Amino acid sequence: MQSSGIEILPFWQRLPQFFLYPFKPAALAIVAGLTALFVFLPPTLLGALVMLVLGLFFSKYLFEVLMHSSEGFTDPPPLDTDTFFHGYGMPVKQFAVFILISIFQAGMFHLFGIVGGGLFAFFTLAALPASTMVLAGTQSLRAAINPLLLIGLMSKLGWTYVWLYGCLILLNGSAGTLVALLWGHLPETLLLTVWFAASIYFMIIMFDMMGYALYQHHDQLGYAPLADDAGGGLDLELYERFLAAEQYEAAREELRSLLHDNPEELELHEQFHRLCKLTNDKESLARHGNEYVHQLMNQQRVRQATDIYVACKKADPKFSLKMPAHYLPIASMLRERGAHREAIRMINGFHNRFPKHPDTLPLYLLAAQLFHAELNEPARAAKILQFVAHQFPEHPELPSVEYYLKMLEKTA
Repeated sequence: MQSSGIEILPFWQRLPQFFLYPFKPAALAIVAGLTALFVFLPPTLLGALVMLVLGLFFSKYLFEVLMHSSEGFTDPPPLDTDTFFHGYGMPVKQFAVFILISIFQAGMFHLFGIVGGGLFAFFTLAALPASTMVLAGTQSLRAAINPLLLIGLMSKLGWTYVWLYGCLILLNGSAGTLVALLWGHLPETLLLTVWFAASIYFMIIMFDMMGYALYQHHDQLGYAPLADDAGGGLDLELYERFLAAEQYEAAREELRSLLHDNPEELELHEQFHRLCKLTNDKESLARHGNEYVHQLMNQQRVRQATDIYVACKKADPKFSLKMPAHYLPIASMLRERGAHREAIRMINGFHNRFPKHPDTLPLYLLAAQLFHAELNEPARAAKILQFVAHQFPEHPELPSVEYYLKMLEKTA
């Protein structure tokens, strides 16, 4: 398999590399650091609370590993401010997935007996890795429990998913197997430490494997990995020297110069975005945001463009997209992630900023669906639909608006 001229080895031909992945510096620091804290933290309530926080961080880091690998990067994600301070919603949503599956499982056994409950249990176990991968890609709890999305992902991965699932089952029990093999040869306290370190080691491998499976099949999944065009022969030596010397203003100006000459290089945009976040330069972050989003959208990277939009909006609440064509795909992605109010806030006032733009009707239809289906405000939904029906009487999607209006009237 090839992507942008880069040969992608099948999943099963990279098994040795997966086992070496946790020994790379960033991942090794995680394994060593968490194990050391596990050993030296006192067995008190405070120690237990610290371990709980560390567990949350490690769960979040596993999602970082999965997403980094899905973009084609063979090194672990860097231990920067993003890694330590952002993205903690993912492990919380993963925990919610487990809770919801347990509730659904109990309901299925109650309604359909042991046969129906057993079949549902078999499906949920088979689809659990797919659920984790969907959650990582969409950041949406609803998407992670949508059986159609899970079945779709498993079918697109095909035999790779079967290989992956078998490896995950074996790895999941590997720490316990290792302890069983060492039982009687090491003190029990040391065995506990070995079990903890091995559990972290194997979990990192598992999430790296899931990420690589997505990367291997990214063509079928419809996204373009960042690693396929990262680098590009750019000379970042001067920028890296400024960064190492903490001369952030000089580093920023060097990146600006490089971006002026290479406006389509996503690596430069990513570096500039990270530098602005590192230095808390919210003004530059927001000003650069539209250019970065535009380049990402040009390459059909809606997921990354949505991430940048959210980051810029958080830095500057007045931030808005300048290109009208970017609104509909990003608003749709926000809806997939369950960020309903964020999507509505983004859409609000679109008709004033871009009068008579053809995307106004589908955008406002999306907003109406969010108000009705997600926020339980059908009156506001109807008001929006009436507005666009009046403004766009000849729009090709007008029948959808009229149908929705009639449905709202009937339910009212």
